[in-house]
Amino acid sequence: MTIISTRVQEKRKDRRREIDMLLEYDGQDFRIADCSLGGLVIEGGCPVFPVDSEVKANLKTSDGELAGCANISVRVVRNDPDTGRVAFHFMGLGDACFTTLERQLTGRAKH
Repeated sequence: MTIISTRVQEKRKDRRREIDMLLEYDGQDFRIADCSLGGLVIEGGCPVFPVDSEVKANLKTSDGELAGCANISVRVVRNDPDTGRVAFHFMGLGDACFTTLERQLTGRAKH
């Protein structure tokens, strides 16, 4: 048998989705490039977030904060100065934020 190609295994458990949301940290908003139930990627936060740091932040839309998603813990897992993107892993999302985030990602959020 000849193997033509193999897929690189990923540690990711949840599907990423482009979404119109913001991560608010220390009074500054960062556009979320993509998000899943496991974490998110922001644009333009490289100088602010060192790898392996854990911070408290808020998730929101352009309309305001998301229910239950204030003061959540996220850990920086990747910081790429070439692209200006920073990847975060959620650290123990509460039930309210998980449900809200799930509704946002599936398009079932009430508008």
